[in-house]
Amino acid sequence: TVKVPVAIVLLREVEAGRIRLEETIELRASDFVDGAGELILKPPGTRLSLASLLERMLRQSDSTATDLLMRRLSTATLNAQLRSLAPGFQELTTLLDVRRRAYAEAHPRAAGLNNQDFLKLKRAGPAQRLEMLATLLDIPQSSLRTGSLQETFERYYAKSLNSASLRAFGDLLARLACGELLTPANTALLLEHMENIETGQTRLRAGLPSRVRLAQKTGTQVARICNVGIAFVDKPVDGVVITACVEKFADQKAAERVLRQVGQAIAPIVLSAPPGELRVRGMRRTGSPPSREVKIRVNQRQAKERTQSSESDRQSQ
Repeated sequence: TVKVPVAIVLLREVEAGRIRLEETIELRASDFVDGAGELILKPPGTRLSLASLLERMLRQSDSTATDLLMRRLSTATLNAQLRSLAPGFQELTTLLDVRRRAYAEAHPRAAGLNNQDFLKLKRAGPAQRLEMLATLLDIPQSSLRTGSLQETFERYYAKSLNSASLRAFGDLLARLACGELLTPANTALLLEHMENIETGQTRLRAGLPSRVRLAQKTGTQVARICNVGIAFVDKPVDGVVITACVEKFADQKAAERVLRQVGQAIAPIVLSAPPGELRVRGMRRTGSPPSREVKIRVNQRQAKERTQSSESDRQSQ
């Protein structure tokens, strides 16, 4: 879900005349990032336009495309803009640095691994990942500070790095839908990409009726999934902003069912939303502070998962 703020800042830089979407950037061997997307299959030296990278980042959730765009923007520019646009976001780094910081919870030397090392970790599979980490570091596995992959990432999540409150993310999406962040043309471009993502069909989307449109983005990490978006029938400004995460689960399919239930609970609100009254997580936005919040109860016995919806909750990028 870090990819939505990256896209917003990129398009704002385009509008300021500092970047052109027609620009091309060369894919280097050091750019490949484990994760979703097809760019990892492209040979080094391939040149790609920023417009193509933007589409891949949003529609395919391509991690390599994301880091390429962050390289073009610079994390300094990204974070400076986010501080003014969306209070509540912590400092964002490249996805490669997310891996370095997370695995450094198991051993500090993991912070020095390169992108090819993390590709090897990904290929090892979740059950063997810490064993592979010890091999890459040339140390016995007993020297690691964590005993499981989930423990490693939970320690990383606890530091609230590369994260935002759900409310802050919701406010960012509300400003996007209301046309406060980008020109009408770029707002439409971004929302079109978000409506046509290739991931997340079993999450919020699965709980919404077909007549409800959803401009969305998903996020997946170890024992944590998120889904954020704007659900609407006709115009995004008349819709409902949803930000939801599930954490500390053993079964990802069960976690995705929780998000489907959130979609089912939100659907009547979307279908009854009055024109011109955008709701953020069920809170109305009419140019003044949100006036009410709709609380959603998820069937815990069916889902057997723990969800959070308070202002203090953090959303991993």
